[in-house]
Amino acid sequence: MHDEFDSASVPSRNRRLCSPFTLLIGASALFIAGCSAYFSVQGLGLLFAGAAVAVMVMAASLEAGKLVAASFLYRYWRVMRLGMRFYLSAAVVVLICITSLGNYGYLARAYEKTNAEIALLEGKLGGVQKEVDDAQSRIDGSRASIGSDGQVRDRDAAAVRSRMAAADKTLEQSLPLLAERRKAIQAKRDADVKMLSQRQSDQRGLLDQALASEEQGIAAANAQLAVLDRAVDTYIADGSGGFLKSDGVKKGQELRSQQEPQRQQIASEIAERRRRQDALRQDNARVADGVNAEVAADQQQYREQWSKVDAEEQALRKGRADSIASAEKELAGIQLRTDSRASTGTEEIESLYARIRSGDEESQQIRLQIAATDIGSYRFVARVLHAEADDVVKWLMLVMVLVFDPLAVTLTIGFNIALARDGLRRSAGAAERKIA
Repeated sequence: MHDEFDSASVPSRNRRLCSPFTLLIGASALFIAGCSAYFSVQGLGLLFAGAAVAVMVMAASLEAGKLVAASFLYRYWRVMRLGMRFYLSAAVVVLICITSLGNYGYLARAYEKTNAEIALLEGKLGGVQKEVDDAQSRIDGSRASIGSDGQVRDRDAAAVRSRMAAADKTLEQSLPLLAERRKAIQAKRDADVKMLSQRQSDQRGLLDQALASEEQGIAAANAQLAVLDRAVDTYIADGSGGFLKSDGVKKGQELRSQQEPQRQQIASEIAERRRRQDALRQDNARVADGVNAEVAADQQQYREQWSKVDAEEQALRKGRADSIASAEKELAGIQLRTDSRASTGTEEIESLYARIRSGDEESQQIRLQIAATDIGSYRFVARVLHAEADDVVKWLMLVMVLVFDPLAVTLTIGFNIALARDGLRRSAGAAERKIA
């Protein structure tokens, strides 16, 4: 760290005169050293937050001392003892390391702050996206539920309509059977009426024949009486008689007296036949009453059977009507429940779509915030290198730290070299002017 000349021998008047490039070197060294010092002081202050101000003051003094020590080493390298050379050189190197560590801490904190903000935004974006996905999942579930409800409605409605069709079919099958039963009842009634009518007719015929037979017997008995009466009347017609003339009346009376047993027998026969006629009529009346009772019983049984069939038909029709009414009520209930669920599901879907739209808008805003804070170029480089963004930033900060403060120290030494050379050239120029 020395040149072929001793900078101490350069006159002070000439050292104060320097070229523009030398000023540029000095300004660059001062600017870089100032930035490095600022980052380092801030980084160390953040590292030791418990005594940040004191640490920052100490770090600032060390930064200034480091630049002065580097300049002092260059200017007085030859006149210093070995121990002082070693200590100052080691101090400059250690201070460069400390400054680099502070710079690294400052840059790392800045990156972590940005990265934490991005992570927070990405977490918020993930939460919003999860809400959107959940809403979409619920929409799909609601649509599936609506479709399932429709299928259940169709299945239940089909079952109810099947019951209605079964009720109609049962009625349709039962009505012909009831008609057949009515037909059978009517046929039996007609047969019974015909049989009883025939019995009445036969009984009447027999009665008529028996009565006619008795009437004939009575007529024959009356004919016999008429013969007897005519015989008596013949005598009586001759008169009471006279001299040499028989008394006809007396003979008639005598004849009548003689006929009296026969007459009583004929009268008894006639009375017997009349009695038998009355008995026949009474028997016929009893038979007729029995037949009429059978007819009435048959009529009552017919009416009961007919009423029973009518009651069965009415019960079937009422059962069918009740079944249809119940089925229609059930269908209306199924439709009402399905419509209510569909309406509720539609409202829920609309609400979920509103949430999705709100979530998309919020996601877009978060992405814009990420785009405004994101270190996109490094992420692109990380993707190109197939590495993590943290690794790329870490190596970038290491490279910057390795260059930053050493460059400031080197430029400070370069500024001292440039000052010394400028002073030498000006001293040589002044000497030449004196000789001339």
